Amino acid sequence: MGTRSRQSIAILVLLFLKFSSPCPEECFIQSESKFLTTIKTCGCPTRIDTAPCASHGRTVAANRFCSAEDHGLTCLNDVPTGFDQSVTGINLYHLFNLTTLTKQHIPPLPNLITFLITGSTIETIEAHAFSSVPSIMSIAIRCSRLLHIGDHTFHNLPVLRAIFLYHNLIETVAPRAFGDLKSLDTLGLKGNQLKAVPFEAVSLIRRTSTAVRLRVNLGNNQIATILETALRNTIDTGVTLRLKGNPFVCDGRLRWLVCKPATFAERISGVILQADRLQCTSPSKLAGYDFKSLLNNSFCSSEELTNVTPIGSTFPMAELTTLPSKHFKATDSALTQRARNTTSGTVDSTRGNLDDGQQAAGMNYLYIPVGLTVAAITLLSGTTVAVVVYKRRVSRGRQNPVHALHGVVISSQLISNRMYQHSASAIDDAMGREETGGDSEG
Repeated sequence: MGTRSRQSIAILVLLFLKFSSPCPEECFIQSESKFLTTIKTCGCPTRIDTAPCASHGRTVAANRFCSAEDHGLTCLNDVPTGFDQSVTGINLYHLFNLTTLTKQHIPPLPNLITFLITGSTIETIEAHAFSSVPSIMSIAIRCSRLLHIGDHTFHNLPVLRAIFLYHNLIETVAPRAFGDLKSLDTLGLKGNQLKAVPFEAVSLIRRTSTAVRLRVNLGNNQIATILETALRNTIDTGVTLRLKGNPFVCDGRLRWLVCKPATFAERISGVILQADRLQCTSPSKLAGYDFKSLLNNSFCSSEELTNVTPIGSTFPMAELTTLPSKHFKATDSALTQRARNTTSGTVDSTRGNLDDGQQAAGMNYLYIPVGLTVAAITLLSGTTVAVVVYKRRVSRGRQNPVHALHGVVISSQLISNRMYQHSASAIDDAMGREETGGDSEG
């Protein structure tokens, strides 16, 4: 009789615990506190192992599967249901068989403060997925397979303070991914595949958040460089970026940040946490150097790593061709060479005094002399041919007129070459102005 009584009491205790627990049967009460406010956090499944994510940041394989036998014991094949309305926190581990997190997967609990998923096959979060829990203060999806954070993924959550998306596969963040988050002060994107700082998304957060400072962790991504304009626009906006562990390429695109003036360095330090300790991964001769050590390196005193090619070098002087006339080939060659020498000296003497306005004016007025020159050369060439034909016809019987016509030919040739010399000088001068303008822009 005594044994049966003890068994009955044990069964009653188990039934009481089961029905009085705020967590579903595949979960357990992970933490509970009644200091100031009641905190009830459910952990699912009943046997959890967070070491692969917490210690190594391992992403779950895409083919991970949770069988019906293991569900609730070592893994989950769906988000459990049946949470008590008093639950304030949900921690889910090893959530497999699920690729899209939707609004239907988020229990609409009025007091839910924290929601955590560690180790899952989730690739996408539906827009407005957390709209049913306006009291949420912290969201974390870690060691999963998120690829992209789309527009309005986290939207209109007035008391949300922290978002942690560590150790996923995120490559892009939409400009409006985080909208109307008035209290957000922490955004964790560490250990993803981002190739650029999502400045647009960060700027939107700052425009809507009333937090004193926004801390953004972008460590261990694939960010190779930082846009100067974007970062300058972020200065004095209350944003702090953590960029440690990114593969920075220390070339001309990054020199503005590495070789920054002391006054600018102080302002940058308020945006990039420990900027001087960031390291180069390439080129090979700078691999392993931190930014601070490069201040006394040739990197900050030479231009050898600059990717920008001087504009003047991309516009070589055009080779001018002579008129195809065999009668005054030698004279054309000599006068052309003389014109080039004269023009080269003129360009060198005037190149330093030209500004953008002069360049534009010179190019506009260039069309008139060039057009007149071409017309004159064409006319004189036709006249010369006609004179030569006439010379051949009358040369047999009229010797003296031939000499006279020969003088006309020579005179036409001299006039033609002078006009050509003027044309070459004008074109070379215009090229010089273009090079001078390009240098001033660089």
